Amino acid sequence: MENNIQNNIKTISKLNEDNTCFRRIIFILFILLVFAFIYDYIIYNIINSLSNNIENNIKNILAIEKIKGSFNSKIIDSIYSINFIFYRIKENDKSLNFNNIKLLYRASRDGDSTKNCHKLCDNKQNVLIIIKSDIGYIFGGYSKIGFKTSKNIDFKIDNNSFLFSVDLKRIYPAIKDKHSIIYDKETHGLCFTGSLYFEDNFFNYNYNSFGNYIKEHFKDLKDKYEMNGGEKYFKIKELEVFQLF
Repeated sequence: MENNIQNNIKTISKLNEDNTCFRRIIFILFILLVFAFIYDYIIYNIINSLSNNIENNIKNILAIEKIKGSFNSKIIDSIYSINFIFYRIKENDKSLNFNNIKLLYRASRDGDSTKNCHKLCDNKQNVLIIIKSDIGYIFGGYSKIGFKTSKNIDFKIDNNSFLFSVDLKRIYPAIKDKHSIIYDKETHGLCFTGSLYFEDNFFNYNYNSFGNYIKEHFKDLKDKYEMNGGEKYFKIKELEVFQLF
């Protein structure tokens, strides 16, 4: 009888040990399943993200190649520089598809006269100005509302305008609702008030300059003249104006 009791106790004890071991195995399997689920979820999202990035990059490359085909600039031909500028313009105005990019004015073709520049570029919207200075820096600006000729000084607000530096790969957005972003005067070229302007016969004279009040009109400038290597005044080697559609 006593032996039977001892055997039963041993049997129960062994069953308890087996149950404990079984529960541990179940717990470990559960943990492994959770980790497998998390792993699959992470891998799926990584692959999905990479796939979307690749798809977007392909679309972006095709879009930029399309732009490059109609953007016949003699100053900018790098696809990276084109993407840098046009991406920012597209951010400002989703309606632009860049199906047509029209060269309005090129100084080497049309002459370095502000009168000619205004004649060819006035009363146009979505205007992109690209300048190459005599010391080799490339910069410019974009205006949504465009420019016009005025005998008197005419100041206008353009919240979608910005300046840019191709060399520094920097965009300088207009300070919102800041009066006098665009400055129209017949004796000056297409000007951004107190910020960037050029005058007649700009191939030969360095009257072209960055304004002293550029930081009051545009954001993110570390130095007022950083777009031209720190030089305020410059001659223009080439200047192009495009209209975007």
